[in-house]
Amino acid sequence: MPYFRMNRGLLAEIAGAHCLTLELPADIKVAEIWPEESHLVESAVEARRREFATCRYLARLGLTLLGLPEQPITSDWRGAPNWPDGVVGTITHTSGFRAVALALSSNFEAIGIDAEPNLPLPARVHRLVMSSTEKESLEAAMAADPAVAWERVLFSAKESIYKVWHVLVGTWLDFLDVQVDINPAKRTFSFRLVKDEQALLLGEGRTLSGRFAVSPSFVVTIVEMPL
Repeated sequence: MPYFRMNRGLLAEIAGAHCLTLELPADIKVAEIWPEESHLVESAVEARRREFATCRYLARLGLTLLGLPEQPITSDWRGAPNWPDGVVGTITHTSGFRAVALALSSNFEAIGIDAEPNLPLPARVHRLVMSSTEKESLEAAMAADPAVAWERVLFSAKESIYKVWHVLVGTWLDFLDVQVDINPAKRTFSFRLVKDEQALLLGEGRTLSGRFAVSPSFVVTIVEMPL
């Protein structure tokens, strides 16, 4: 079985003190899909089933480390995990990286994480996920540190923001509804909602910000909404 990293690794570098993180570089062959979860991947190919089983394994392990019993983790209408009462959490996966982040709901209202390959975004994706203003804002970072796929950092930041938004608001949010500002030196990012009505949904005075970490292979981001 691959060695899992609990509160160690790339994601752990940016997670808060009360956030439990677990990472794996590969799937666990013996990881099981519980009967209550099987309908979620009943038509999936074997590789996707292994990925799903591994992420659920990490999620259930995280529950036990928080002092809760193992239990099935189903999904809501968007595919986001349904966590038991008293827990907030999030899952991410990409080739060579599986991770979960969990915390007690007494510490956080929501958590979002995302992992991506440290590779440039396909050109056809740019206009779908990134405004011209955002692209221009990354030019200095790209010139200063070309080893980082900065467009991918921005994409991952939006993915983490959306996961938190889904928990807090429960409505759809498009990539271009969010304007992200990345601070390369501090490895942080903040954002604003382009539409006033969406800002109202989030709530007056509420802001979301996050952190990111980069390795030669991966970009990871996290957004935590404390109570």
